[in-house]
Amino acid sequence: MFNSAPVTVFLLYSGIMLLAATGCLVGASLYDIAELKKLLAIKAHPYAKKFKQRPLFSIIILTKNNDAVIENCLQSIYQSSYRKVEVIVVDKASTDTTKNIVAQFQAKHSTRAVRLIAKKNNVGQKAAIKTAFPRYVKGDYVMVLDPSSYPSKDTLKNARDQLVSQDIDILITNQRPVLIPTIAGLYQQFQYRLYLSSQKLMSLMGVCTPKDFRGNIFRFDAFSLYLKDNVNGSPTRSYFARNVVVNAQGFKTYLGLFLNYVNAGKRSYFRANRLHKFKRFERFVAIATGRITVLATPIYTAFLIYLAVNFKQPALFGLSLAIFAGILVLLINSDTSLGLPEKLKKTLLIPLAYSLFHIAAIFQLVAVALSPLLPHNKDH
Repeated sequence: MFNSAPVTVFLLYSGIMLLAATGCLVGASLYDIAELKKLLAIKAHPYAKKFKQRPLFSIIILTKNNDAVIENCLQSIYQSSYRKVEVIVVDKASTDTTKNIVAQFQAKHSTRAVRLIAKKNNVGQKAAIKTAFPRYVKGDYVMVLDPSSYPSKDTLKNARDQLVSQDIDILITNQRPVLIPTIAGLYQQFQYRLYLSSQKLMSLMGVCTPKDFRGNIFRFDAFSLYLKDNVNGSPTRSYFARNVVVNAQGFKTYLGLFLNYVNAGKRSYFRANRLHKFKRFERFVAIATGRITVLATPIYTAFLIYLAVNFKQPALFGLSLAIFAGILVLLINSDTSLGLPEKLKKTLLIPLAYSLFHIAAIFQLVAVALSPLLPHNKDH
């Protein structure tokens, strides 16, 4: 027999998660409607004065032994439908052929603005960026890329349209994981669906903040403030743009995912000072949303295991699967970027995704617990 109190807590917690997911879906749908209206307005007036603006994008690429991916990253940038771009590669003392590949790209594409800054020593990310910024950066907007990431063909064009049509300082890009044919890769595809809906909702609420400077697009002066941790900076306005896609390399193994959770946990302890620009309630919503996102699934998994073991009722996992499946079916079918065959395929994989989420939740809980105990280099 069930003890009514724990089961009641389980049902309440499940209900809250379901309501939160429903709210997220509603908010994401409202965001999609607003984005559709904006896209139609752009198509209706493609020659409007503001869309004739051609701001310069400066893209800083940080490399360290990335000879397998750097050429693809550079090619993707210069195959873009938007041409007004400069690239600054800051190499952090690579010992492979990364610098040679960049030099060969410069020679082969002499009309392209590509600068290589070769550091003699490996330095932190912010120190590497400060080598290039602001001395060599001439752009109106600044973007920092990992060499394993690359923009889609229309990324910069769509970014231009977003930036000139609204007054924002930070454009948060849609960082989509590249499909990896592994179990960990499948998990990341489902995780991405949840991330996408939450980003849309937070952007709609006006509390969307970049988790990191990598992959996002900053106005020149906003980027300068962000590098200084925005301690004394003026308020900045950020917006998530679903059509500004950066293809990001995912993690091939669960070990990679675990280490990523640890790093994310460490960064979260040093992000509060960047939220001072919000009013008190907005700051609370931003911080609380981030904490709930990190801990909701691990706590739910731990509590579910406790109930199933303590009361010898594995059927609770079936009830949990039904709730989880309902949330994912709604997320998958609300994604306009997926065709019907892809939606059916992902729907059939939900039971496997359910298991993966619980495995990842255990890793996540351990990673968050370890985060305060590990050293954090603010320069990273």
